Amino acid sequence: MLRLPRSLGGKLTAMMVASVAIAVVFQALVIAWHDRVTFRRDLTRNLGALASVVANDVRAALVFEDDEALEHALRAVSSYPGITAVVVFNDGGESVARWVRSDIRTPLPTEPRKASIEFLSDSLDLYREITSDGQPLGTIFMRSDLSHEELRAAASFRVLVLLLVGSLALAWLVSARLSRWVHEPIRNILNTLREVGRSNDYKLRAPYVRDEELGALTNGVNEMLAQIEKRDDELAEAGERLVEKVASQTSDLRNMNGELREAKEHAESASQAKSEFLANMSHEIRTPMNGVIGMTELALASDLTDRQRTYLRTVKSSANSLLAIINEVLDFSKIEVGHTELIIDEFSPRELLQESLLALLVMGQDKGLAVSSRLDPAVPHVVRGDAARIRQILTNLVANAIKFTHEGEVVVEVKLLSTEDERLVLEFRVRDTGIGIAADRQDHVFDAFVQADGSITRRFGGTGLGLAICRRLVTVMGGSMSLESAVGEGSVFSFTVPCGAAIFPSVGASTTEPMATSDATLRILLAEDNPINQEVARAFLTQAGHRVDVVDNGLAAVRTALAHSYDVLLMDLQMPELDGFEATRRIREAEKTRGGHLPIVALTAHALRSDRDQCLAAGMNAFVTKPVSRDELLATVRALAAGRVVPDIDTGFSDALRMVGGNEALLARITAVFAERGASYCAALQAAMEAKDYAALAAEAHRVAGSVGQVAGENAAHSAHRLVERARAQDHAGCVKELASVVDTIDQLLDRVGRRDEKITTAPQTS
Repeated sequence: MLRLPRSLGGKLTAMMVASVAIAVVFQALVIAWHDRVTFRRDLTRNLGALASVVANDVRAALVFEDDEALEHALRAVSSYPGITAVVVFNDGGESVARWVRSDIRTPLPTEPRKASIEFLSDSLDLYREITSDGQPLGTIFMRSDLSHEELRAAASFRVLVLLLVGSLALAWLVSARLSRWVHEPIRNILNTLREVGRSNDYKLRAPYVRDEELGALTNGVNEMLAQIEKRDDELAEAGERLVEKVASQTSDLRNMNGELREAKEHAESASQAKSEFLANMSHEIRTPMNGVIGMTELALASDLTDRQRTYLRTVKSSANSLLAIINEVLDFSKIEVGHTELIIDEFSPRELLQESLLALLVMGQDKGLAVSSRLDPAVPHVVRGDAARIRQILTNLVANAIKFTHEGEVVVEVKLLSTEDERLVLEFRVRDTGIGIAADRQDHVFDAFVQADGSITRRFGGTGLGLAICRRLVTVMGGSMSLESAVGEGSVFSFTVPCGAAIFPSVGASTTEPMATSDATLRILLAEDNPINQEVARAFLTQAGHRVDVVDNGLAAVRTALAHSYDVLLMDLQMPELDGFEATRRIREAEKTRGGHLPIVALTAHALRSDRDQCLAAGMNAFVTKPVSRDELLATVRALAAGRVVPDIDTGFSDALRMVGGNEALLARITAVFAERGASYCAALQAAMEAKDYAALAAEAHRVAGSVGQVAGENAAHSAHRLVERARAQDHAGCVKELASVVDTIDQLLDRVGRRDEKITTAPQTS
């Protein structure tokens, strides 16, 4: 394979030599063609002239049929070079005389043709008529070889080769010298650029060249290097300025980060202070409210005149209204700081709707309004969600509708909007025929502390927090809230709530066993430092037939509880000497050595989830919020004393009791089954995990979720549900983490179930 030279000079030389070679070959071919054409033209002319001469010589011999004269004429032709054959035909087409060179083997024609000249591969054939006075006498055939042409061609080829070699040699010598004028300046430019690239020295320049084009190229390269040098200097200066600027901004950022850190710490401190303030304010406000409501209930239970009873009912109604406002402010504050927690459990939309409207029917009837509800048949009988929050939102919307409607009706509708992958979306619509809301005020009714009209507060009361709380609760649950209204035509408030499909069937409807109760006289220790609260709680308990001892500080509560035998201890959280948490911890420590387990109920105005967690950590068994409800307090005391399930702080026994329709006997049997099988559940989960059988792990976790949920409610089943999701995704690390949480939950439940079962089986049952 021919390789072209790489250097510019070699390429220029090769181009010049190739150009000369092409020109010489072309010229030689043209000359050879012209020589051949000329040779054949001359040969044809000469052979034709010779044929004419021979025809004249044999004309008389043909007329007189003189064979000797014919032979003599043909022998005369043989002396001409190149003639290889001559044949004479008479007018009858017969060959009458012929001469053929001895070395010719090519066959001759046997009959005449019309006058013509024809070039063959190695000869030239000519036919010429012989006439006399216009009369045909015969035809003469003559053949000449082309050997002279081949000799001329060979000679021409030798000349062409010599000419080509000489021309190429001369062209190479000349081009080798002339190409330096071109490639030397370009080589200098390339060398300059290589050196600049190696050393990054843009001060280097290519040598000047006088040639116009090459000089312009050199000047252009040098100018480019000068521009790069200038920009390089500018970039260096800019880099120095940038370094200085970055250093300055870094310093500013450090200072700003320090300020932000301080601001963050201040904000966290402010948030903590806000939470503490809310807790303290809740306690401080609820404590006197407890006295007001409690004493009012006690007074209403005594002998009163009609006027006194009316006054006390008004006091109780006002106190309840004030407590509702306090609850709204506290709810809004918890939402603001992100402390709102959802309790997901199974509930019946139909029952929730009935319970929400039951308390409001009287309010609507008093105003002459028709309060009704419509439930879409497509809504499932049981779904999963936060029923308490939905009830709170629905109650608020219906109460508002009744408040702002003077005549007509209030209708509540529940529809199933969509169903997808066990995820349901319910829509709740509250429609009224009330005063309506102006279009320019509809965007503001969901703002905190804002009402549609300033006169609303004076006419109807309220804090302006209800709708703000409703919308934010709906948002927390993953739904949305909207409003359609026109002045004088009424309003439609609607909200959507995503719910889950029910995991367990409702067993409450199938149970007919009565709930066991205990009306035995209990010995109760009340630890409370507030005299009003002491009097309220003592009155509630003594009226129910229980014996109550009262202490006013935490240290006295510990000493008295350990010195005597009590069925239940009611423990206030904020007391002198020792607070309720520390007092409970000391009692639990003493029980580890002396045995026994005294049920302790937390009495506090603190309503935050963090307070409940603190109660659990301290060892308390139940939680009652101030102002204390008489029915709630008595039910909690009776259940704890009998060893039955009560609204528990962490394990969700109240949810489990509600799921079985309040049938404690049925819950006791379910609990006993769980106690027997809990260890086997853990073993099956561990085996599936060790085998990395994610399908079996998901199935076992789903079974455990059902069992744990039946015994301890939704919160205790969360870890098992998360394990199902991790197993289905084959997330090994997630499975390990969630499995540990599930096993720990089961262990804790087995410990608690063991204590509860013992109390259930030993507690006296009365009908």
